[in-house]
Amino acid sequence: MATFNLRRFSKPEMLRRIDRKHLIAFLEPHAAYFSARGVELPPVQQEDGLDYNALSHILLTPDGSTPDDLAEALFYVNEVSTPEGFDSIQDEIAGTDIDVEIGENAAPADLAIQVWMADREIIEKVHAEQFFMNVRSFEYFKTKKNPLPDFLLPSQETLAALEADIKVDAVDAQALDLRVNGAGDDVARSQFGVRVMVRHKAGAVGAEQHTTFATYGLADQE
Repeated sequence: MATFNLRRFSKPEMLRRIDRKHLIAFLEPHAAYFSARGVELPPVQQEDGLDYNALSHILLTPDGSTPDDLAEALFYVNEVSTPEGFDSIQDEIAGTDIDVEIGENAAPADLAIQVWMADREIIEKVHAEQFFMNVRSFEYFKTKKNPLPDFLLPSQETLAALEADIKVDAVDAQALDLRVNGAGDDVARSQFGVRVMVRHKAGAVGAEQHTTFATYGLADQE
């Protein structure tokens, strides 16, 4: 299992580049946890009082008391806090009602935490897309039909049945978080039509492990 490593989000200099009120609002649901570990989160409207060095230390040293939902939020935000992630998030929120505040020199993490608080599924989608574009190996299923039939996106009922079948065959289904992603309108990401990502959820001190299935040839599936 991969080590939980907030290599971008946890650095003091990076934390300082995130708008203070956004960072506090993101962490505030877990104020009791940070307090127990020695960091008091100041009110959003207060202009100072946030110890970035101490906060960085806590983020770099998760322990058994780290809330699972905090660990998950930090994992996703860290993973998409890249220039590429920044652009992808902007593309995803374009045309939505999500309102963000981004300064000229804002860190990608600033945008990521704002969108996570507004709609976490957008950040999860961006992360999944990034993972699929960088995957080193995958399993695929090719149709035997010739000529190749037109691909029709499966219905929600078909996708739900696919998820159920995979979970039945999994060794530990309760530890899985299975997502089926449609390719959408992006030609570069539409080569396989539908992609399935299985995440083996980890605790607060570990990151997810992933398995991917590129469902090329789902025209054979019923």
